[in-house]
Amino acid sequence: MKYNNIEDITKMIKHIMIDDNLKQKDIAIKSGWSKQTVSNLLNNRTENIGINTLHDLCESLGYELHIELIKKWCLMNMTYNKKAQDKYREKTIVFATKYYPTDITEGKRLKTYLAQSGQSANSYIKGLIKANLDSKGIPYSDDMDIDWLYIIIGGDTLQVAYYMIIR
Repeated sequence: MKYNNIEDITKMIKHIMIDDNLKQKDIAIKSGWSKQTVSNLLNNRTENIGINTLHDLCESLGYELHIELIKKWCLMNMTYNKKAQDKYREKTIVFATKYYPTDITEGKRLKTYLAQSGQSANSYIKGLIKANLDSKGIPYSDDMDIDWLYIIIGGDTLQVAYYMIIR
């Protein structure tokens, strides 16, 4: 999701609070901030909210703050036709695995192996998935044709995302 300003972000946070049945006082208790500070943040009465403040606010909600930087030319090329983009998105299935601090050693082990073997995460994980499904005798579906799979590994917590395009 794209947010153009802090008002968009605080609006999303308010929706999360409603969905999770959280009050401003709950955030104040979890964050250690005063109720007035939380109120000022959520009602956009604080100028220049920093990344650390947003991170702490998300933590107090039980969420992680993720920031993604995308080159503008990529966005222009990707969003020029919203209808085509939406149709394309309907054909996409996303599977994701994230290595948290409790199991980060497995993620680091994978990253090390890939670096040593010179193999891409994409080809390695595709091979694992195919071998596993083949060993279990899982047949290919006639109405599905998988075009590609995309992997991301990086950040403080290693992340692996699988994107399959179904035609």
